[in-house]
Amino acid sequence: MGLDPPIEEGLEHPRVYRVSMGLRLTCIVCAIFLLVVGVDQAASKPHEYIASMLFMLLAIYAVSWAISARMTLSTTGIKINRPWPFESREMPRREIAGRHWASGKKLNCYVVVANDGTRIIMDGTYATDHFLDSWVRSLPNLDPQDHEQSWAD
Repeated sequence: MGLDPPIEEGLEHPRVYRVSMGLRLTCIVCAIFLLVVGVDQAASKPHEYIASMLFMLLAIYAVSWAISARMTLSTTGIKINRPWPFESREMPRREIAGRHWASGKKLNCYVVVANDGTRIIMDGTYATDHFLDSWVRSLPNLDPQDHEQSWAD
């Protein structure tokens, strides 16, 4: 029976997970559409300058998010980088209480929970691999605790 190697063995260097290719392409296609609409509005209705600028700014933001957003996993913890105005979040490994599985109508994902209750949602935004799945599964499972606590209430 083969056991997975300790998680730290694969973390000599931080692992960086970028936005998945499908989501990146979707953002770029939407950005092209927003740019076309913005330029068309600026050309045909100059008095609606603000609306056309808004379309173009949304397009620029969509592309910058798709290119720059990333999740970094290292021996010291996990970090999510997002472009301005959204905050980047970092959770040191020593402050992680565990993980639980969140399931809903449209989204099923792991949630990494810190000792103070802050959370990092690991949805399908980032392209992942077996190593990240193993890292998340190595965290204590908080689902039974949540389940027992809900029965006690």
